[in-house]
Amino acid sequence: MMIVPDETRVDVRRLQDIAASLGVLFDDHAQHFEGLYGYTPELGDFEAARWLGDVVTGHRDTVLAHVAYLRRTLAEIHAALGQIADEFDETDAANAAAVACVEDPSRR
Repeated sequence: MMIVPDETRVDVRRLQDIAASLGVLFDDHAQHFEGLYGYTPELGDFEAARWLGDVVTGHRDTVLAHVAYLRRTLAEIHAALGQIADEFDETDAANAAAVACVEDPSRR
């Protein structure tokens, strides 16, 4: 048995606000990662230092890959939520127009 709610509602404005928040979430913290792009460890020119430099560089590259992935993911969620909000808004307007025609046949 399927339970159908008595009323359905989407707060389009709230959905748009959430999308906007996600859109700037990364931007608020991007400066913390920007410095990593040009960072190269200078630990010396002996075997252990070169090894440690390679380890640090590898971890730096891993972090930057995750940063790029997070940036893309948040941008995709931002765009999708914005589109969903727009579609709900358009559907709501179309439904309101259809109901208005039923209530007042002269609007047809």
